[in-house]
Amino acid sequence: ALGRQGRLLERLWRAGEIGAADYLVQLRQSLDTQEAATAHRGRAWRAWFQWLAATGRTLDWTGIDENDFEAN
Repeated sequence: ALGRQGRLLERLWRAGEIGAADYLVQLRQSLDTQEAATAHRGRAWRAWFQWLAATGRTLDWTGIDENDFEAN
């Protein structure tokens, strides 16, 4: 999506529909939005793993059998 938006902005700029300053501002806003989305996704995954750890469900989620770790 970010690539498509960037290409669209560039086409608008090259066609003279938007000025260079508007192009740069909107491109920066697109990058900022992508950065925020990536950070949010990272926080969601961290929260998920923290929940798994706190509830003792990590092995369940991974599908690892707890008996695989017992000594023979």
